[in-house]
Amino acid sequence: MMRNEMIKVILWKELKELSRDKKTLLTTFLLPLISLPLIGLLTFTLMTQQPVNIAVIDEDSTSYTSPVLNITVSSSKLVEDVREYLARSGLNVYQYSNREYALRNSSIDLIIIIPKGFSENATSIDRVASIEIIRRANVRAAEQAEGLVRGYIGYLSSQLSREKLDSLAKLAGLETFDVNALRDPVVVGTVTLVSPIGSTVGAEEELKSIIARLLVLSFSFVVTPASSYVIDGIIGERERKTIEMLLTSPASITEIFSSKLLVASFLGVLASLADLGGILAYFILLIMALGGSIFIVMDPVLIFLHIATTFLTILVSISIATPFIARTRGLRSASNIAGIVTSLGVIFFIVGWMIDFPKLPASILYPLMLIPYTHSILVIQGYIYGRMSMVTVSLTVLLLASLISMIISIRFLDKEKLLLAEY
Repeated sequence: MMRNEMIKVILWKELKELSRDKKTLLTTFLLPLISLPLIGLLTFTLMTQQPVNIAVIDEDSTSYTSPVLNITVSSSKLVEDVREYLARSGLNVYQYSNREYALRNSSIDLIIIIPKGFSENATSIDRVASIEIIRRANVRAAEQAEGLVRGYIGYLSSQLSREKLDSLAKLAGLETFDVNALRDPVVVGTVTLVSPIGSTVGAEEELKSIIARLLVLSFSFVVTPASSYVIDGIIGERERKTIEMLLTSPASITEIFSSKLLVASFLGVLASLADLGGILAYFILLIMALGGSIFIVMDPVLIFLHIATTFLTILVSISIATPFIARTRGLRSASNIAGIVTSLGVIFFIVGWMIDFPKLPASILYPLMLIPYTHSILVIQGYIYGRMSMVTVSLTVLLLASLISMIISIRFLDKEKLLLAEY
């Protein structure tokens, strides 16, 4: 039998076993497909259900009319407007008469205080009115509520500023003027987004960058299932007493384990396809949680690069781990060894989620490129940066690293040690 025919037979045998292992297929496909959307759904649900309690205290309790500008500001009206706005945003707002009472209530996340003299200062032309905010430390809900309060106070300040400028313009006898020219004489104009080559692009390019970061992070979800499959293909077959039949067959040890590694990588590709759906679902739910809506378009080239990179990344990982797995006695020790190898990849993928590797200086990037996982990140991020030469180089290096590591790992395998599991 020709060698390529033998590999086909072994591949068919491995794929047949994989198709019968419904649990492995189900968990491999559902883990990335469900995990990210579940995170997004959980975030969305908890953000909408988490109670946020705000106390508003009016220490001014006055209404003041400026004799110069003829503008009236009422602290009680401000409190009413703030309470109504925050209540519409889904927050629980309570009015307290004393800040000490509010501070003693541990369920209050944020305290808004209208200090004495606020109304008079707000109508003045030589003083600034201030609003005091007390926030519970280390409470995420309080930080979000503070952002809403600051936004609304900024809106009210803008409205009062317009009224003041209108009154001053009338006193100065100005018939026509632009409030913005007086209040904001210098502003930032339109922001134009451009591609790495300088052509104008839309907001979807920034969206593509965010999705690419998630794709890099998703590599973490696909390495483990493939390692588990290899562990079962070696340790499991040894415990089931079927590895002896394989090793005594006409197939060489190279053909046997190259087939196992390829099928394990194929399993990882299935997981990467689930990643794509999971990332899209996560992204949509996250946008919904933040109160926005957006139309997501996945770049087909980016999808292809993700699938190809996933295959090669898994092949590198399991090729490195296989010789060590083959020499262990049980599943627990094999899992520990595979975990050491995959944890290095997970570390890199988490870093790649936060750091733009193409922007790193050469003195840092080049040493990191000795580690194959760096090229997995550079393929995705290089494409986003428009550096197709970097994508080509990293894909080539990843392919060569996969082949070399697979060849070296198989050469280190020994039939006797596979059977006896001894160093």
